[in-house]
Amino acid sequence: FADNPSGSSIFNHSQGNITFNISDSSTNTNFLNNNTLTSSNNFDFNQVGTVLVFNSNNKNDILKRFSVGFNYAIEDSFKNNWNAIGITNNSIANYFTDISYGVTLNEIENFNEYYSDYILNTAYLGYESYLMSPVSNDDNNNEYSSNTGKGDFNLDHYVLQDGLKSRSTFNFSVLLSNNLSIGMNFNSHYLDYENITSTIETNINADANVNYINYENVFRARGNGFSFQIGGIYKTSKNLRIGLSYKSPTWLNIEEELSQNISTKGSFIVDGDNKLPVSIYDLPVMIFEPYKLRTPSKTTTSLAYVFKENGLISIDYSFTRYNGIKFSPSSFSEFNTLNNEIKSNFRTTSSVRVGGEYKIKRVSLRGGYRFEESPYRNGDIDNYLNSFSVGTGINLGTCIIDFAYSRDITKAINQLDYTNQPNANSKTTINNYTVSINYNF
Repeated sequence: FADNPSGSSIFNHSQGNITFNISDSSTNTNFLNNNTLTSSNNFDFNQVGTVLVFNSNNKNDILKRFSVGFNYAIEDSFKNNWNAIGITNNSIANYFTDISYGVTLNEIENFNEYYSDYILNTAYLGYESYLMSPVSNDDNNNEYSSNTGKGDFNLDHYVLQDGLKSRSTFNFSVLLSNNLSIGMNFNSHYLDYENITSTIETNINADANVNYINYENVFRARGNGFSFQIGGIYKTSKNLRIGLSYKSPTWLNIEEELSQNISTKGSFIVDGDNKLPVSIYDLPVMIFEPYKLRTPSKTTTSLAYVFKENGLISIDYSFTRYNGIKFSPSSFSEFNTLNNEIKSNFRTTSSVRVGGEYKIKRVSLRGGYRFEESPYRNGDIDNYLNSFSVGTGINLGTCIIDFAYSRDITKAINQLDYTNQPNANSKTTINNYTVSINYNF
């Protein structure tokens, strides 16, 4: 009942289930015409749930069956890593000088390390690591110059992502007159996300005081929220079923924090003393003001044809309203700008899922295909999803064991955060191996 909440009243018996998943992923990243391949393996406990089914003993009752259920599932796994390596003529020191423009030397030298101000924190790191120098030594100076010189820079930008978005669901569904199922889900959501970026830059420029930079940002986001789903399935004949479901936006409350580290090497002489190397790892974590996020809503229509006891084929067609994403409160001026950009750059997308099952005695053979459009209005941004899956199920009586394999292929354009570098194009392939155990009682 994860997609259409009315599906739980189609079950003839109460049941419980649990799912495990093993995945391996590989990401090919192209940055400045240089390709880099990264890979990872993961094991996840994906889902556990139960449905209690109550059947009417009176054949004249309109209400033939009702069911209640509970399910915990991982909606999204954020586990991923990618690596962009290349030679650029734009040092990440320029990121520090650009972001520090307008910050006075007096503010940096009297920096309070407990400020949760990203710009001031970053300016302090760049100044104290000798990555940049003030244009003048006046307290009111608010311009800075890079100490990495001019020429080529070897850049190694690595991103490690981890975390998950999970959903706990309470479900209620009824079967009316043996041909109409109606159901509703109440969902509680939990978000835990971590993004670690590590950027190493080296150069051999003759006019450089700093020849080595290792800059790291650790970003964390945690949140919780609520959503609901409503849906129905109508059996038009013995073999044909049509369905319609709506998934509301998820309203999330989110808290974020960021920590920064930097180390530099080179030759920066002051009064005959080389101030390098420098490492700064002891700044407190910046904790930002909490905010709210509304995620897209989704509407799905479905069609399923059942071939007696031999199997079925189903088609789902969905609309997801990515331009409905919204950050709040509106008192944060940057959120108004961000929300306008979302409306301008994102759109409502469609996705298609086709699946089938064929039974041979106690064995079921399954296969499926899924395609999701890119949410961007810009057709040049190629960010779509292609996925196919195959699987089998073995009916042992009270217990059914399902095995499935799926392959997801996504393309994305990645920003090299905190670097002032061009974007990197990536293609990720994920192989998922899933085992589900269903127990009827």
